[in-house]
This record gives sequence, C-alpha cells and structure tokens, in this order.
Amino acid sequence: MNIYNEIEQLRTSGIDAALCTIIHTKGSTPRKVGAKMLVLIDGSIKGTIGGGNLEKEVIKNALIQLKKNEPKLFKHDLLHQHNMCCGGTVEIFIEPLEKMKRLYIFGAGHTGQALAKFALAM
Repeated sequence: MNIYNEIEQLRTSGIDAALCTIIHTKGSTPRKVGAKMLVLIDGSIKGTIGGGNLEKEVIKNALIQLKKNEPKLFKHDLLHQHNMCCGGTVEIFIEPLEKMKRLYIFGAGHTGQALAKFALAM
C-alpha cells in the first residue's frame, strides 16, 4: 500500500480522513518516526502506527480532530497510558486531509483559458 496514493484517492473522492504520523519516539516503540496511518470518517484505517491500545486511542483522537477540522499533536506514554509493554513514548501528529477543490469554468474563450492555466498552478 502506498499511503500517498491512498491520500490522493480519498481527496479526489471527497471522503473525509485524517493522516496520523509518528513524528517523535523515545525508548522502545512498536513503530518509528515516519510511520503513517489514515483514519477514515467511518473509523476504518489504512496503514498502522503500532496497533493495540495506542492505535485505538489514535483512531478516537483522529475522529475528534476530523469533526473539528483541526490538526493536533498528541503525546502517548505507552506503558502508563496504554498498558503496552514497549514502555516508550510516541508523539503523533493528526491532520485532517484537505479535500480537492473543484473549479468549474463555463466558456472556453480567452478568459476561461487563462483562468484554467492559472488554476492548474494552484
């Protein structure tokens, strides 16, 4: 699975989702910096950030951030918060994906053509 292809598919199809990325780890953790997981609005996931109680909590947080449409950084203590034997800590950045914006241009005259070229750069 290519996470970036998945993101593009979700954006073009208009499905709300959040990207969850491990941005910092300390000690023993199931996944390392850069691991990514997509959480869709229905609670389903694509990818993993480590499984277990951590992943359940991240899914819950991602759904909240999707409703707020705001990114947020979360810090998780794997032993004390999630009862995971790894014992380390992870910081996970959750960011709702921006939907593809559509521009409808009516007319193919010189103004419409110029607008279309301008829109491609956006």
